[in-house]
Order: sequence, then C-alpha cells, then structure tokens
Amino acid sequence: MCATTCLSFSVESCPGFDFNAAQRACFFHTNTTICNDLVAKPSCTNYRRVPCGSGSGGTGQGFTQNVHIIGGVLQPLLRDLASCMAMCSQLSLESCGGFDYSSDQRACFFHTNRTICNNLVPKPNCVNFRRQSCSADTMTTMTTMPTTETPNTAVSMPTPPSFPNGWDSRSHKRIIQGYYLI
Repeated sequence: MCATTCLSFSVESCPGFDFNAAQRACFFHTNTTICNDLVAKPSCTNYRRVPCGSGSGGTGQGFTQNVHIIGGVLQPLLRDLASCMAMCSQLSLESCGGFDYSSDQRACFFHTNRTICNNLVPKPNCVNFRRQSCSADTMTTMTTMPTTETPNTAVSMPTPPSFPNGWDSRSHKRIIQGYYLI
C-alpha cells in the first residue's frame, strides 16, 4: 500500500518512504526530507525511488549534463571519464554514490552518499553521475549497520508484488521527518 500510494504521486512529491512494520505505518518523504540521515530503527525499512530502465540490472549510472554538485572530493589521479567511472564503480555506494566529471578541467570529483543529495548547480562541460541499484526482478536492500553474520553489502531480495522495479530499500532504517499517511 505504501509503494502504491507513493507511486500515485510524482517522484518530486514522493521520492520515497519509511515503512514501520511494528506499527504497520507509512511515513512519506519529500525532496526536502529524503536526503536526511538514516537512523537505525529495527522495525523500519526505508524505500527510495530510483530511475531504472526497463529490464535493467546491477548498478546503473544516471547522469545530468552541464551541472555539478558542490562538495565533491577531487580525485587527482583520475583524469578521464572512463577512469573516474571505473574507480567509483569499484567502491561501495556509501563511499562513492556518484561523481562529477569536468571535461574542460579533466577533473573527477567523488560524492559520498551524503553529498550526492546536494543541489545540482549549473556548470558548463561538467557531467554529474549518480549510481543507483537496479534489478528487473528484485529490489535491492542495503544493509548499512554492521552485523556479525555478514559484512556491509547489497543483498538482492525478492520483490513483493506491490513493489515495481525502481525502488531502493534500506532495512532497519528510517529517515527523520517523514510524514505519516493512513
């Protein structure tokens, strides 16, 4: 029900939600609250809409041309787009949630999962890339709290029938300041 309700709105109006299984309650987010810090809560799962192509799988790259995000960390040894993309792809989504590449400066700037949510700022000859987890038949659950059973990793889980392709979820997490809808 939470996903169906959220999908009835535009991505800008409902980019994600938290589901509290103990209370059986949905807490919807706006563009203002979706990038707030995740807070551990055992009964909550955070879901975020991500743009995935039909039938896509693995980790994709969404990009926007002629913009960048302030706060990226310069990668001085990465001087071309291919190297920048390859190195970012080898890191976790938390360490490199995306990057900016400036073709005229031949400069690569990595963004963590914290800075990738900052506003896009116009910048000629720059491309902002944002990594996203996509799967045709599964929904990605990101385990972000350390456990003794497995290291922090992305785990594919079967998608419930009500969740279409294009959702990223984070188990046992919620974002503060979502709004509640019955």
